[in-house]
Amino acid sequence: MKTGDICDALESDGFVHLRCFMPDMSTRQVAEAIGQITDHRLLAGVTDSVVQQLKPRPKTGFALHRYYGHFGFEEYPAHTDLAHWIVPPRYLVLRARNGASQVATHVYNQRGSLRLLDTKLLNSAIFAPSNVHRALVPMAMRVCKELPFSIRWDPLFIQPINDSAKKCASVVHSADFAELRFAVVLEEHADTLIIDNWRALHGRGAVPPEATNRRVDRIYLDALHGYSG
Repeated sequence: MKTGDICDALESDGFVHLRCFMPDMSTRQVAEAIGQITDHRLLAGVTDSVVQQLKPRPKTGFALHRYYGHFGFEEYPAHTDLAHWIVPPRYLVLRARNGASQVATHVYNQRGSLRLLDTKLLNSAIFAPSNVHRALVPMAMRVCKELPFSIRWDPLFIQPINDSAKKCASVVHSADFAELRFAVVLEEHADTLIIDNWRALHGRGAVPPEATNRRVDRIYLDALHGYSG
């Protein structure tokens, strides 16, 4: 698939699933081929690596700044990566090192989300990051002229502080919202999922015991080559 086709799919659906994509290249090489890698120095406190390897871990009270600390092998809820940033990273690339057919990544595109979330409430919903040293953030993001409206969400690391935010949170926690999800399985080596972090939320399905050897690389991109929307 060419970069232009990838961009079209991202604009339409908020994600694109690429099976066995550039299998002879490393995750970093793939990222450099399709876009501009986010400066990893901006991720200080999140990771020291440009490419992070994600692996299932048991729940632990010693890692409550990470999703696995709260959920372990259970399902991860819908969220925006780094939602507490004023402007979260634009794209994330998930790429299987060791895939697992039993585990899905769940993607919730914005088109479906906005059918359930009232725009007036979104425009007034304000959240406070769990890190008290960060600024308050609105649920509605206006991040670029090509994408005049998008939403951020994270049930752990930003907390609703007004009625509008609490009402929006109840919608995202609802069964109707859960039905919006697309399930994408990274089953084989080099299976790749690119998510527009401004157009879609994502989560991870539960990990059964036979899939704890799943390994997925993650890397963030600021832009895709030839695309600014």
